[in-house]
Order: sequence, then structure tokens, then C-alpha cells
Amino acid sequence: MCCTPRWRELLWIPTLTIVLLISCGGTSASCGDGTAAGQRQCETTPACGNAILEQGEACDDGNQTPGDGCENDCTITPPSDADGDGAPDTADNCPAVSNPDQADADHDGIGDACDGCPKANPGHGACVVSIYDVKTPDANGQYVFDGISVALTSQLVTAVAADGFFMQVQEQDPGYAGPDDSAIFVETADAATVTAGDRVDVASATPAYVGGREVLTNSSGISTTSAGNALPAATVATPAELADAGTRALPLESVLVTVENATVTDTQPPSGSGDSSSPYEFVVDDSGLRIDDGLYAISPPPQAGESFTSVTGIHEFAYDHYRLQPRAAADVVFGPPILSAFGPALSFVDVGQNGAPTTPQPLTVTLPRAQATDTFVEIFTGDPNALLVAGGGVTIPAGDTSATVLVNAFQQSADVPLTASLDGSSLVADVRVIDRATEVPRLIGLSPATASAPPGGAADFTVTLDIPAPAGGTQIS
Repeated sequence: MCCTPRWRELLWIPTLTIVLLISCGGTSASCGDGTAAGQRQCETTPACGNAILEQGEACDDGNQTPGDGCENDCTITPPSDADGDGAPDTADNCPAVSNPDQADADHDGIGDACDGCPKANPGHGACVVSIYDVKTPDANGQYVFDGISVALTSQLVTAVAADGFFMQVQEQDPGYAGPDDSAIFVETADAATVTAGDRVDVASATPAYVGGREVLTNSSGISTTSAGNALPAATVATPAELADAGTRALPLESVLVTVENATVTDTQPPSGSGDSSSPYEFVVDDSGLRIDDGLYAISPPPQAGESFTSVTGIHEFAYDHYRLQPRAAADVVFGPPILSAFGPALSFVDVGQNGAPTTPQPLTVTLPRAQATDTFVEIFTGDPNALLVAGGGVTIPAGDTSATVLVNAFQQSADVPLTASLDGSSLVADVRVIDRATEVPRLIGLSPATASAPPGGAADFTVTLDIPAPAGGTQIS
């Protein structure tokens, strides 16, 4: 390049020709290449690092430091490509994982090769999912979110357990798609502080298949956003559908469900692996579906033959079996009462007694549990000429579980069977009618068979008679 010319002087020559003398920087070379001053042109070689962008330079940042964007030969630093996939790190959607195709199925700016969240989560933010996303297996039966940190918002709590809580999509929630796969259990490190009816956000949790069901583990950042919300309507299903081999058992796991018109058929089902036996766990309708006490225990424990108009609760898989977990007394609606006991098996009454209890223990009718209203139990006699039940039966008052049977005895009978009947259930007990004019007690037992006593001491024996002693007692010698 030519240095900038400067006007030095104008000389007048007789021919009137004007000569312009040009100096390139004075009397000394100023172009840096040794060109003598006074030459008409002086070409320079670009000097890299002088902060002047000169011919042949792609850049000049005023230093000789390589790798800072402008190399020490004034060429531009090549863009970094740590994973060697041809995409510069600054534009690579997976800078640490080679993905030449830069595929990004969910269009969140994170390449599929390094995007752990199958849903859009720009900036590697929380993978916000729905319960359906977590609970619904893919075509291969796999749960695609297992092991991925996820977040859920505005979820409805339906029940609280000692080690976590259940939450479910409500019918009016955006994205509601039916009851199947709509609920999940959230494990918590400590006792849950939420309540049924709360709406909660879960900032972070990890889905995992644990103990035969999909749950949320390692939960944190649980916050309540509102309280007192209406719970989802319980899904009605049959015990057979919900049992271990039931067609709806898996999709309705953790969902609030109701079974109707069920009857207790097994009060001692075998315990599952790691479980302990409980008198409050039982099976209904020979289906295999267990009604359990994990959230609420029905007390006293139901007896075989007792029926339920309905049982509502959380359908849960635990200890190798599906089970229905009522949450409170309101979840359990019993059907018509049945007879629990009618006894003793044999009792006695004297001829001529009317409206009297039997002896030595009064004949009693018992229900499994108290009823809200009076319950009349009809009692039939096997020999009306010898014995009748006063009033044709007995009324068990509301709030009570038993009542004493009163009888009228007319004539001697060694055995009068009485049958108590209530809503299809029946039990039998026997009564012996004694004629004191012809029958006297006989000794039929003495215990212990042998006894010892010190001189001047005594030993106790128990005697047993075949019939109760009359008024005033019976002398035994």
C-alpha cells in the first residue's frame, strides 16, 4: 500500500510545469520495510498484532494470544466442537454428545441424544409431566420416564399414608383422560404434611417401578397451592376386575374406586411377601381382592358372610396383591346385618317358666356390630308344645350388639332346637325343658381326679351336674 502523500513544495519551472514532490513519511522510511523516502510508492507487509486490520489479515485483536478468537497469525480461531459431530459448540444442541443430525423431536432446543425428558423442557428445566405420562406404559410395556427427574403441578391429593400420599387427576382438570392411569403414590422421606383435598406442586421426583407398581420416589419441593378441593368421583369396578388377575387391576392402581354389593368370603387370607397377618384384612366374593387396613381398619373385623352395600378406597398394589384401602368409616357401608352368634349351644329352663331367660347362661343373639336402628331377630321352635320364644323372637336395640332370648316352657323335653333367623342367615341352639317333679340333677363330673392336702388341711373339687340345680341348690355328698 502507498503511504499518504503530503504536499511539500511547489516549484516554478520556466516551462510553467508544476512539479509535485511527494514524501512518504519524511526523510526516513516510514512504511516499516526500509523503503527510502522520496520514492513514489512504498509497500508494507501487514503486521499481525498491531490492532490494525490490514491486507491479508482476517482479524487483528492487538495481541499475539492464540485461541482467543483471533489467532497469533491473525486468522479467526476455529469454532470449538467438543463432541466432534461437526456442529460448533455454540450452536450444538448436544455439545457433549455427538449427534450429527441435531435431531430435536420435542423442539425444546435440546437434542434427542442428550434430552432426558421426552417432553419439551427448554434449558434443561424440570421435566414437567402429568400423572398419565408417568403411569401409562408404552407399546413395549416400558415406563419411559423412569429414572428421569420430573415435576408435577396442581395435583389433587386423595389419601395420605404414613410414608407418602396418593394424588389423582380430577375430572375437571385440563388433560383429563379417564380414570385409567390417572393416580400415583408419592413416597416421602418423612410423614406427609398434606391432606386429602389439597392441590400440590411436586418440584422434583423420580418415577420408578417399585414393589410391583409405578411410584414417585425421591420427592422434594412439595408445596400446597390450595385446600378443600372436591375429590374425584370414585370409579365403580367389580372385585374380580380389581383382583390380582383382574382386567382393570393395573390401570386403576392408586385410583379411588368403589366396589358394590360384596360379601366377605375369607377372613384369613395368606399374607404376601413381607406382610404380616392382620385380622382386619379379608377377601370379598371369592375374588382374591383384599380389603385392607393400611389406611383405616374396619372394627370389629368383619366376619365371613357379612356384606357391604359399598366399600370405597384407594386401589393399591402392595405385598404381592392388589387391595382396596378404605380411608375412613364413611368409606364403608355395610349391607343388612347377619347373625354373629346364637348360644350357648345348650341351655335349660324349667317347666312353667314364662318370659324367662335360660340357665345357667342366658340364651343370647349376637350381631357382628351395632346397628343404627333396632333389629328384630325371629326365632323358630322345633317343639311348640314344649317351648316357645316370647314374642316370636328378640329385638336388639340400636347401638347394641346382643339381646337375651326369653322363653315360655310348657312341658318336659330333652332337646328343643331353636333357630334364629335374620336376612337369610340362621343359627341353631338347643334348650332342655326340665320337669322338676320327675327330674333331679345327677353328678356327671368331679375334678380334679386326685388331690392332696396336709393334715388338717383341705382340697378343692369341682362337681358337674347334668342339669342345673333347682332353687335352693342340690346337696352333694
